[in-house]
Amino acid sequence: MPYCSVSGRAADDGGEEEEVRIFYQRYGYGATKVILIIGFAGTLESWAPQVKGLTGAVDPVDEEAPADGGGAAEGVEVCCFDNRGVGRSSVPAQKSQYTTAIMAMDALALMDHLGWQSAHVFGHSMASKLAAMAPERVASLALLNTTGGGYQCIPKKYLDEVVGSSTRRKILYQEYVKGLSSGGMQSRHGFEGQLNACWTHKLSPKELDRIRSAGFLVLVLHGRYDVVAQLYHARRLAEKLQPAAKMVELHGGHLVSHERPAEVNITFPIPSYLLILSLYFS
Repeated sequence: MPYCSVSGRAADDGGEEEEVRIFYQRYGYGATKVILIIGFAGTLESWAPQVKGLTGAVDPVDEEAPADGGGAAEGVEVCCFDNRGVGRSSVPAQKSQYTTAIMAMDALALMDHLGWQSAHVFGHSMASKLAAMAPERVASLALLNTTGGGYQCIPKKYLDEVVGSSTRRKILYQEYVKGLSSGGMQSRHGFEGQLNACWTHKLSPKELDRIRSAGFLVLVLHGRYDVVAQLYHARRLAEKLQPAAKMVELHGGHLVSHERPAEVNITFPIPSYLLILSLYFS
């Protein structure tokens, strides 16, 4: 099983945290690196439409294969992982071990483990925190259905809306079952810890300026009808990150990465010749 150890880091309370192992999987081969960072309570399986769209792969690479993909310069290598507290990654018991800063450091440690100097970073709140903490490691940044911090419950109206031939409730349930089959039910410690990270997440003016002035492209992607993470917050974030940021509003809700996978994939700020994969394999 591919794991990255991030043990021994100082906790917020000054103590040493317990050993934490981050479970990850790699897909595809190539010099272009993409790291996908899932949001609250999600597992790496949630990125399936993006993984397939970017690499054409549905199965992870051989664990013994070199992380550089054997020098396939024109390909894309994608890494996605289970955040601490969910799936097959470790579940620290202390709530203080869950903040977006700590979880962003997990992602950076994973990049070090893979030997990646930089990567195109795509994800939720942890992605923006990573970019603020280590802008030199970011080739580009794409933020999906980001929130203004704090926990927002999923409204019943949202769950009952029809997407294609199914409801969002059924789609979410299927994703939940898929996650259970691979990593088991999320524990109370993991749920409460990740909830704490959501509650306490924020970007300071200095962090926003660090992202804005870093020189990489920032895309803020959001479903127009997202009632979980309000579109207002995404628009405000894009405004604060001008002129580096571009706001992209797509037809869909909080599951826009599943509702409109081809549109989401093609917005990735990677070389245009690679984006043909997004349309062909989605």
